[in-house]
Amino acid sequence: MRIKHLVVFFAVLALGSTAAVLSTATPASAGIGVDTTLGANPNPSTLGQSVTFSATVHGIFPDFPIGGVVFFDGATPMNFPVILHPNFSCVGPICVPDGTSTATFSTSSLSGGTHVITAGADSTYGASVSDPLIQTVIGASTTTTVTAAPASPTVFGQGVTFTATVVANPSSVGTPSGTVQFTDNGVNLGGTQTLSGGSTSVTSSGLSVGAHNIVASYASDNPTFLSSSGNLSQQVNMASTMTGVASTANPSVFGQQITLTATVGALAPGAGTPTGTVSFADGSTSLGSAPVSGGQATITTAGLSVGAHSLTATYNGDGNFMASTGALSQTVNRAPTATTIVSSANPSVFGQKVTFSATVCPLPPSTTPTQLPSGTVAFTADGASTPFDTVTVSGASAPPGCVSATSAAIGTFSVATHSITASYIGDVNFLASSGALSGGQVVNKAPTATTLTSAPNPSFFGDGVTLTATVSVPPPGAGIPTGTVTFTDGSTILGTSTLNASDQATFTATGLQVGTHMITATYGGDGDFLPSTSTPQSQLVRCMTVITGRVNGGLTVSGSTCVNNATINGGITVRPGAALSLNSSTVHGGVTSASAKALTVCATLIDGSSTVTA
Repeated sequence: MRIKHLVVFFAVLALGSTAAVLSTATPASAGIGVDTTLGANPNPSTLGQSVTFSATVHGIFPDFPIGGVVFFDGATPMNFPVILHPNFSCVGPICVPDGTSTATFSTSSLSGGTHVITAGADSTYGASVSDPLIQTVIGASTTTTVTAAPASPTVFGQGVTFTATVVANPSSVGTPSGTVQFTDNGVNLGGTQTLSGGSTSVTSSGLSVGAHNIVASYASDNPTFLSSSGNLSQQVNMASTMTGVASTANPSVFGQQITLTATVGALAPGAGTPTGTVSFADGSTSLGSAPVSGGQATITTAGLSVGAHSLTATYNGDGNFMASTGALSQTVNRAPTATTIVSSANPSVFGQKVTFSATVCPLPPSTTPTQLPSGTVAFTADGASTPFDTVTVSGASAPPGCVSATSAAIGTFSVATHSITASYIGDVNFLASSGALSGGQVVNKAPTATTLTSAPNPSFFGDGVTLTATVSVPPPGAGIPTGTVTFTDGSTILGTSTLNASDQATFTATGLQVGTHMITATYGGDGDFLPSTSTPQSQLVRCMTVITGRVNGGLTVSGSTCVNNATINGGITVRPGAALSLNSSTVHGGVTSASAKALTVCATLIDGSSTVTA
């Protein structure tokens, strides 16, 4: 190997008695017969380790080369010329030069990697260059440490920052560069991270519950530094939770549907959305459970009794979140009710028996009660303080979800409009309520029916006829009419009579003329009953004796006698208690009557003196 320039150096002979300054220029070629060998110790070496290079120049025994050596790293000289020292060979106590000289140079500044080392010698034998020597410098070892912030243990959902710090050994060689790959139980945690100032970090909030072996693998991008790895054990525990519970209606009423909503959230530093189920309870009584979706679970119930309830919602936890319980004080009040009343007959008539039916129904929001109203309904009339009937409610004939009560039949209402009220007294679950009969109970006068009988029928002229009128009350009316009955013969009033306790009125008609009479009886009504008129009763009045034609010598009447279209040639005498009807006849004489039952003269010529008494 040719040396273009050789640095001037001082050589001091190893024997020490003579010093000479050798100044040489780069020879055109290495000296003939001159051989320079090169060695290194150690090889390979580690970064920062001192390496000693030895160059041995071979001369001709017993002479030895005198001069200096420069060591090159590639084309770069590493030192000022180093003096060659002769080497000796000893036999016993006698040592003589062996014809070679050696120069050494030590350095700890070689960078990591592969170096091509040569030694250039200039000696009394001329210039020479050694064969290249490959010196391998192994990069500095590194130490990778992993830290976590916050430190272990953490909880699920909590963000954890892992930091890898890479330090060279020794640190004097500089700050490592390159990349770090973090792994979590063998799975990459994020991408490759570049070192900056010897450290890099990665943050994760998705670590599962359990033990995690976090490894940071350093990959050097510089032969000066060797790769290394470090690890950290990170424990992730379940996150704590907080459960709250709310009601759609508080206070509520008995039978009202309410929706209970449990909201489950992670407590800091935990994060995420819990899953699993929530169990709802009323004290020690289970209300059911529901799955958690979007952090909430809901359940609907309408079975809470009246009173104060301690409701709880217990989140049962999952693989990532711990259980927790929320509480709610729920007040359930008695439910409102509505009471309506109807009449079995409205309007009714006097004496008609009427029942009243009350229906009691829960009012919204009590839409699905687990029990129907119980208790009694009191029926009152006209604002009286004492009910006319009190009845226990029943669901037997009531609309679905309601109860009803029907009063006993009442037939004592007077003719008028009566206010009727049904009052539900309430129970432990339902409030009291009352209802009034719309328009009140209207009681009208009851219709009547009048019948008429006559006796005797037929009757004899002059005899009395007993007329009997019976006034009845046809259903649904009832009662005993009072008042009077007027008897008429056609349009002629015969007389008036008062009804007795047997609903009858009697009248004896005297003086009915011979013939057929249409008799009627008319009941005049009273405060409770309507008037009525009987069907006309045909009454026949006749005579026991009927005389027609001509009678000579006068006539004496001793019974009921009719003289029709006759000529009486003489007077007529009517005996006491007898009755005479003269009709369209001629009497040639007077008529004498004293204390007769009846005497009728119609269209008859009497041409004599007549006397009628009593």
